[in-house]
Amino acid sequence: TTMLRSLVCFTALVAVAYCLTCSTIGTVSNAVSNAVNSTGVINSTQPINLGSVTCPTSLDRCMKFSPMNISDARNLDGVKLQINFTKPLSAYINGTISGFVCASQNDCLKVNASSSTSCVTATGSCCCTSDLCTTKGVMNHFSIGSFALLLVSVALSR
Repeated sequence: TTMLRSLVCFTALVAVAYCLTCSTIGTVSNAVSNAVNSTGVINSTQPINLGSVTCPTSLDRCMKFSPMNISDARNLDGVKLQINFTKPLSAYINGTISGFVCASQNDCLKVNASSSTSCVTATGSCCCTSDLCTTKGVMNHFSIGSFALLLVSVALSR
């Protein structure tokens, strides 16, 4: 039973370690609305704010991206694999978007993002690999989850 407890704790720890959490926020600018009753160009900015999102397992980075064409953003893995981000973005024919999403290594290469431990103050596109490294002042899920699993592991080992 000790081996089984250890295996359960290890599996849970690995699961927490690979569930990256990133800010998922976008700002659409100068876009043309796709809506039937639309007046056309939206000169102001429109936010897409999903807050902190647990990334799909294939997205192992958080990314801050500089303004880019909406059609190019739709081709990023981090946008395609997050339906709650893709859906509001589909309301626009063109325009630009900037923001934060979960990302793949390929996404970071596509936007020529710098690599950093935190992208909170980055001026250009940036990728980082720790929970909420695109969010200022928030304790990350990995730390909380790891601490909780450590306590469970210690309790089970007694």
